[in-house]
Amino acid sequence: MTTYVAFLAGINVGGRRVTMDRLRVSFEELGYDDVSTFIASGNVIFKGSGAAKAMEQKITKHMERELGFSVNVFVRSASALRTAVESTPFTRPKSGETVAVGFMATAPSAAARKATEALSTKQDRFVVIGKELHWHARGGLGQTSVSGNAITKAVGQPFTVRNIKSLRKLVATLQGAAALQARRRAKARSSTAPG
Repeated sequence: MTTYVAFLAGINVGGRRVTMDRLRVSFEELGYDDVSTFIASGNVIFKGSGAAKAMEQKITKHMERELGFSVNVFVRSASALRTAVESTPFTRPKSGETVAVGFMATAPSAAARKATEALSTKQDRFVVIGKELHWHARGGLGQTSVSGNAITKAVGQPFTVRNIKSLRKLVATLQGAAALQARRRAKARSSTAPG
């Protein structure tokens, strides 16, 4: 089984309160293993098998039934997430600045990518790499000069944004868990090996 992270858009904002316990139970009901959440903003770590796109559709349908409202879901494997974080073209933000990554369901077309990157200003810079939108907000996301609606229109699809600092912590958490599992497997093999 592979470790994945699901990023749910709009959880615990605008009156859409969902506890992390409820999210965990929902994912377990779908048959996923080792389910946990990371920060109370709709980040779910789980183990499963299959294509990320199929998982996105399955989780989206289940969440809508469970919660009574539509939720956009974006799934990345642990390795894909690490690649996305390492691929950010922006250096570590200075005080008052924010670097964020926006997750999309599909890679935008060349025209959509160009339109999105054309939204860049002195305050906000955008770069699209594959299914991720990399965003450098020099005044922080609270002082952005570009609206979320303008970005959605440019990329031509919904997306959800996470701060690069949180994503780096998430990647470190996943790497730590993977290393621990590898040590446990090695220990189990050595204890059962013929002496």
